[in-house]
Amino acid sequence: MPKTSNKTYFDELWLKDERLGQWLQQVPKDRTCFRCKLCSKVLKLSNMGIEAIKSHESNAKHRGLAAVAVAAAPIQSFLQPSTLSSALGESQSHASSSTTELSITATSAASNLGVFNDDAHTRAEILWVLKIIDSNYSFNSSECVPLLLQSMFPDSEVAKNFSCSESKARYMATFGLAPYLLELLMEKVKDDCFVLLFDESLIKKVQQKQLDIYLRFWNGNEVQSRYFTSIFMGHARAVDIEEDLKKGIESLHKANLLQLSMDGPNVKWKVFEDLQSEIQFLEVLPDLRKYTLFVMEKKLSDPHTKSFDTVKSGCQDLLAEAKLNFALTLAKQVQPFLTKYQSDSPLLPFLVSDLLEMLNSIVSKFLTAEFAAQLKTCTQLSKVDLRNRSYHKQVDLGFSAEMYLQSAEFSSISCLDPHFIAQSPDACKTLLTRMLKSLVDAKRLQGSVCDEFLQQFEHFMRSVLSSELLQFKPGQDRLDIFLHDKICTPYPKLWMAVRMALLLSHGQATIERGFSVNKEVVIENQQTKSLIARRLIKDHIIQAGGILQVSITKQMMISVRSARSRYSQYLADKKECEVKERAQMKRKAELDAIEELRMKTKRLKSDIDALHISVKYAEKCETTGDLTYIAKSNSLRRTADEKEEELKKVNEELDAKIEK
Repeated sequence: MPKTSNKTYFDELWLKDERLGQWLQQVPKDRTCFRCKLCSKVLKLSNMGIEAIKSHESNAKHRGLAAVAVAAAPIQSFLQPSTLSSALGESQSHASSSTTELSITATSAASNLGVFNDDAHTRAEILWVLKIIDSNYSFNSSECVPLLLQSMFPDSEVAKNFSCSESKARYMATFGLAPYLLELLMEKVKDDCFVLLFDESLIKKVQQKQLDIYLRFWNGNEVQSRYFTSIFMGHARAVDIEEDLKKGIESLHKANLLQLSMDGPNVKWKVFEDLQSEIQFLEVLPDLRKYTLFVMEKKLSDPHTKSFDTVKSGCQDLLAEAKLNFALTLAKQVQPFLTKYQSDSPLLPFLVSDLLEMLNSIVSKFLTAEFAAQLKTCTQLSKVDLRNRSYHKQVDLGFSAEMYLQSAEFSSISCLDPHFIAQSPDACKTLLTRMLKSLVDAKRLQGSVCDEFLQQFEHFMRSVLSSELLQFKPGQDRLDIFLHDKICTPYPKLWMAVRMALLLSHGQATIERGFSVNKEVVIENQQTKSLIARRLIKDHIIQAGGILQVSITKQMMISVRSARSRYSQYLADKKECEVKERAQMKRKAELDAIEELRMKTKRLKSDIDALHISVKYAEKCETTGDLTYIAKSNSLRRTADEKEEELKKVNEELDAKIEK
């Protein structure tokens, strides 16, 4: 028999309920779930239906956040204008109309002034917390700031109400600003495709590996890469990373994940570090040779280390300087390419042409000029038989370069290069077909709509002037903004494929920059929640363009005012977890003690059974008449009696522990 589904589905009528409608939201594209605006969680309906929603509503944490939301609402929202007018009318029935109007105006002005002052000092506290994080100050730097401001500005109402001490600054950042900014970030990716970038690094101060997670998504007319969260872990095996990654992104809609961008074992080459190492090695090479010579002449002791053996081998190479200088020359040719791709803007359409130019400049050092001049395309370069010595010398381009050259996905995305469109429209159409095939294979598009995409692309190439395309400057202009302006509105179908292609990541530069930021904000004995909050806020400040460019909205102020309540709830939950953990540890200790008593009982019984040989000594005394056997028998019997008494006490103790 076919299995029957036990799932229940979201009913839009629930949103019309006066109580539930204040916090309940429907999850797009998944009717088996619901979302709580207050808790920022997506939960399963399972087979409970509305009972699952009511069960969540009765949760202590949800009720606490609901109470905070009500407390944060302005008092005017609970009053009807007619009620206010009638109350004023009854209390001043004998007053003149002009007096009534004056009273209403004065009351309204006083109320507005109170709200303004409240918002003003909250805004000041938010700006101060943003300044702390942007300048990498410690939260303890807020210790005397309220008193200092009140002394500096005694006539300021904002300074008088400013109360952002070190503890308040900490919980405002961790439980006020960070949750709001995280919710803001999740709103931008909840109904759209996104790319997930991650990488791990060892944090020496805490001796833990930190897995940073970034999101790459469309924000308006441009692509952005933003910090999402961090996970701290011990030994980073592949299985551990996979489990921690799933835990970190459980709040995201996995169906919208377009690409998973990460470092592989073959992309760990860091030219800048190698470049610095080679320069330093060249500077100290004469001294190293002198040192190794002294060791070989036994004027200095041999360290007997692998590092010294490596240095010794290098110093003995008479061509070491020439080889290092040649490697330095090659590194300088690669450096501009890597520098260009240390950017968040979409650069994949230019990757093949730039890579081809860089590799041509390198292989020209090994191949004849006549043959190198014939290599004008990636296909030609990838098919060169470098083992054929007739060209010049055997050259190895390296696995990573060959992988990029032969990758159909990366080469096909070159159809979005404005210069390539202007110069080779027919080739661009062929490459677009290949790119659409890749998207269809990845189940991101349906094959039935691709013909329409191709028609719109042909129309786009005919309608846009070549001069406009050639005016685009890859190093200065952003490709996402350029193509958005040209394609989004007139060719909406084509834009669906283009926006997915531009969203693809071309490297881990964002993650690596994040670890640099991490070094500035991490301190000794720092809580992980505090570190994640600082990183999230710092990333938002950078994206906004500075502290004063951050938009301080009403929702942000409400979230900040709710920070104390969230902090208290966090401490209560933490205390509850600690109590449970202590209870579990106590229970484990009791079980261990019971097991130890059982083992002791077993040992005592074994000893008593062994001591019962005293009977044999007594019998031997009777047969032989040797009284020494009686002494041995009595000694063993007394020991057995003592063991039996001890066994009795152990059994009583064991019974008492089991009864508990």
